[in-house]
Amino acid sequence: MLNPEGVIIGNYRTSMVGHDLNRRYLEPDFRLHPTVVAIKKLISDLVYGKNSEPEDVVAFIDMHGHSRKKNTFVYGPEVPLHSDKYYKMRIIPKLIAEETSKFRYFSCKFRHETSKLKAARIVMWRQFGIFNCYTYEASLHGYFDENN
Repeated sequence: MLNPEGVIIGNYRTSMVGHDLNRRYLEPDFRLHPTVVAIKKLISDLVYGKNSEPEDVVAFIDMHGHSRKKNTFVYGPEVPLHSDKYYKMRIIPKLIAEETSKFRYFSCKFRHETSKLKAARIVMWRQFGIFNCYTYEASLHGYFDENN
């Protein structure tokens, strides 16, 4: 959990100082966003450590609770249709969907919205070259199963 002090005071999205930590990954401040700085250092050490390459990190998955949609799904990187990586990037979400009806592949979105360019999944993809970067969303309101 990267937002323990915010959760303690009842905020599921913002820190104790009122910042949305998932929009601070591009340029986090050590005093205001220490957990974001720590996770970026951990990822940097993994990617650029001894004998490491970005390809050695299979995926970066940022887990969130979603306030509107049901079930679970991911937001993933935007890759052009003509790219050889287009289907490769969708394999992990597709495999999860094959395993459980609680994961809805058709609810997944694979694009970079302007408002999310400072979010963990986009920054980790761009700064560290980790190919499979996802925000895994789980509904705060339950799920529909195959009988609904």
